[in-house]
Amino acid sequence: HITIVNYLLNYYPALEVDKRDPRGLTALMKAAVQGRQDCVAALLLAGADLRAVDAVKGK
Repeated sequence: HITIVNYLLNYYPALEVDKRDPRGLTALMKAAVQGRQDCVAALLLAGADLRAVDAVKGK
C-alpha cells in the first residue's frame, strides 16, 4: 500500500488527499483503521486533515 500511496502523492500534486469515498471516509481514516502506520504518516505529511470526522459514526 505505501508504494501506491507514495506514487500517487509524488506524481499527482493536485491530488485531493481529503477526498471522501461514497461512505464518507478519507484515505487517512481507512489507513488508520487498517493499522497502516506508514500510509498514515505519508498522508499526514502530504497535508491530510487529522481532524476529519466520519459523518456516519462520528469518529
